[in-house]
Amino acid sequence: MLKLHAYEIIASAVMAVKNFSKEQGFPVHGSVYSQWGAGKTVACKQVKQSIPDTFYLKAPVRNIEPSGLLREILISLQIGAGRGYANNYELLTRVLSAKGIIQPVLLIDEAQILFTKPSLLSFLKDLSEDPEVGFVYVFIGDDRLKTLIKTGRHSIVKRIR
Repeated sequence: MLKLHAYEIIASAVMAVKNFSKEQGFPVHGSVYSQWGAGKTVACKQVKQSIPDTFYLKAPVRNIEPSGLLREILISLQIGAGRGYANNYELLTRVLSAKGIIQPVLLIDEAQILFTKPSLLSFLKDLSEDPEVGFVYVFIGDDRLKTLIKTGRHSIVKRIR
C-alpha cells in the first residue's frame, strides 16, 4: 500500500510541474521527500515508464563536475554520451528536438546530494532555462532534502513548488 502511495505522489508531482510550467511559461520544479524505504526509487522507475517524456536519474554519489552530470543525464535518457561537454550538450539538444520532446521531466533520485553542490544546481538551472532543453525537475530525496530546500539560497530553489 505504501509503495502505491509513493507512485501516486510522484506521478502527481510530475503532472503538477508539467502543468505549472506550461501555465507559467517557465520551468517550475517539484520535490518529494520521505524517509528511506518508502518506495520512492521503485515509484520513480514506474512513473518513468507510465508518463511520456519522463526520465529517471539517480544522483551520482561520487564528486562530479557539470560535464559528468551531463554524461549521466544523457545515459538516463538512453542517449550514448560522446566526448566533451560541448559535443554532449549539442547531442542532448539534437536528440530532444528530433524526438519532439518538449519540457521533459527529469526525476532526480537522491537529490539531497546535488543540493550540497552549487555548481551542479547552476548547471541544472541552465538546462531548465535553455529553450532547446527545457528540463523540469522533480527532486526526490530523504528528509535532508526538505531542510536543504528550505535553507537553500540557490536560485533554482525559488522555482520549486
